[in-house]
Amino acid sequence: MNDISDRIKQRREELKLSKTEVAKAANSSVTMVSKWEAGMGMGFDYAARVAEKLNVSLEWLYYGGEEIGLACSPSAHIPIVGNTQAGPDRAWLDLGYPAGYSDEYVDFPTKARNVYALKVVGNSMSPRILEGEAVLVDPESEPATGEEVVVRLTTGAVMVKTLAAIRDEKIFLDSYNHGYERMVFPLDEVEFMHPVIGVARSSRIKLV
Repeated sequence: MNDISDRIKQRREELKLSKTEVAKAANSSVTMVSKWEAGMGMGFDYAARVAEKLNVSLEWLYYGGEEIGLACSPSAHIPIVGNTQAGPDRAWLDLGYPAGYSDEYVDFPTKARNVYALKVVGNSMSPRILEGEAVLVDPESEPATGEEVVVRLTTGAVMVKTLAAIRDEKIFLDSYNHGYERMVFPLDEVEFMHPVIGVARSSRIKLV
């Protein structure tokens, strides 16, 4: 199985569960379950509920492997190092992702070493990602079209958007909220673009 969408569908079918049953357990809808199985990203809270319903660990749901059982490696403390307007500051990046740099964190199962989190400001990605929630970002992964990314421009502006396309030396970014227009920037104005690998609800944000 290649990704989380394949694992959800395969495990659901193994347990002979309907999409309605999974949707009810996740406090979501049948439409959302269909979208998850088609490859749409899912929030951390949804993933936790789905994993419980499917009787699997969060680690297996996110990363796969031979063992399906409930045993799961301890979650990592992912530091919240800024927000989606300011982003991770240069000091944090230049110091090499130092542990203990932040007063807030999110527990999240990950095998990546330098994952960081940003609090979301604004409603451009609502209702997919709400203001006050945190996006989990992996600076070592490659961005993919159709998925959420954190982009920092050379002007210092930082934003979380959906990567629509990269062509003609330009980057095209969409908001989940259809009230916002598509944004287009020359690639040479992009300081970095990191993929979002998860979303944590505000209730999962903790103080050190």
